[in-house]
Amino acid sequence: MSIRSLPIFPLRSQFLKAQVYSDRLDSGSDIHCSAFQLQRLRTIWDDCVQDIPYYRHLVTGGEAPRHIVSWTDFKQIPVLDRRILQERASDFIRDSGPPDSSLSTAGSTGQPVQFGQWRTGMEPVRIAKLVPWIRLGYTLDDALYLIWGHAHLLGTGWRRHYNHALRKTKDWVAGYRRVDAYSLDPKKAEAIASEIIRIRPAGLIGYAAVLDLFCRYTPAYHADLRAAGLKFVMPCAEPPPREDTFDLFRSVFGCPIVQEFGGVDFGHVGFKIDTAPYVLFPDLNVLEAESDTTDSGMGAALVTTLYRRYVPLIRYRQGDVITGIQRDEHGRVTAFDEQIGRVNDMISLSDGGSVHSVAIVHCFKDEPSIFNVQLVLRDEGPTFSLVVQKEIPITVENRIRHRLRQVHPALERATFEYVTDLGTNRAGKRRWVLDLRTKSLKL
Repeated sequence: MSIRSLPIFPLRSQFLKAQVYSDRLDSGSDIHCSAFQLQRLRTIWDDCVQDIPYYRHLVTGGEAPRHIVSWTDFKQIPVLDRRILQERASDFIRDSGPPDSSLSTAGSTGQPVQFGQWRTGMEPVRIAKLVPWIRLGYTLDDALYLIWGHAHLLGTGWRRHYNHALRKTKDWVAGYRRVDAYSLDPKKAEAIASEIIRIRPAGLIGYAAVLDLFCRYTPAYHADLRAAGLKFVMPCAEPPPREDTFDLFRSVFGCPIVQEFGGVDFGHVGFKIDTAPYVLFPDLNVLEAESDTTDSGMGAALVTTLYRRYVPLIRYRQGDVITGIQRDEHGRVTAFDEQIGRVNDMISLSDGGSVHSVAIVHCFKDEPSIFNVQLVLRDEGPTFSLVVQKEIPITVENRIRHRLRQVHPALERATFEYVTDLGTNRAGKRRWVLDLRTKSLKL
């Protein structure tokens, strides 16, 4: 029996609750009813108006109803987006007191945000996260292999070493084996493949672009990876980078593919196993989709959180588009087929390796003077475009370059330029990486 199975560890309690919750999702219980969600909305909205200045100002300004009695009332509340969270951050500090801590997004939609949280506020989300794993046979005795990363591990001095030690301890308790996902080359990919074959984890979790590249770097290991007995592979943080990515995963790993719909800012909304529609968590969120017509099968996702948290999100446009939408008579999304998120780029380097674009954003995101960042690749060399109000001090620049060097030395030497907005791709999106090269494909 693993240490995680002992009653003293929180994961055991969460696992048992997740088993019950999974059964409840399938049972047709009241959590699927619109009346259930509406009642929760009334409670959440009353809390918002009483304690959070932003929502109270909507009511006093006549932009939102004082109470929610019907779904019509709910839809009168203006849509919330990342820009509002950024520009009016102080209006999301509760009158009753500050948060226990704060988290920030990586800015995958071009607008990184920071928001407060309570220590106990994410328990429902942690339970929901376990549901798809349990459905595919995961147990507390199983190991999980993560090709992942954490921004707070990029740092300096004693705090960096402390964060590494804390992360390793938490991973050991949880049964996680975590390797750096920010950069990948053939030699590192082969080492990861050998370790997966040796450890035989229940699940493999990683950035979708990294997992794709990992498979393409390791053809000699595919047969052994397939025989390693994985119960699931879970690509995260982005859609598949190529049309054949998921077919490649199925061929290499021989197991189901799990996709999550969630984020650091808005928690877990649902999950998808292979080609089945997304299963939603109706007691945790109301999901809507903005579209030109009510019968449209595609729309921008709006998430409303229904559990108690420091910053409730009401009709939050989180940045993804969903397709294959099924709605009820109130316009709630009850199921959907796909999410169209943001593809995070793998950047080719001159030494044959590749760097994940998430690593670049993580090097900048903790600097409050930098609103956004984009790596622009030109024939004459790489440049970081920084959205700032004024030029940053040299001390901040040196701190950022130190982080960049930890990701790859070539990034440390890049030019910094200061702009008011970022360049866009042909679709009008502000990508983390904008490739304007006409000659070389290397940094």
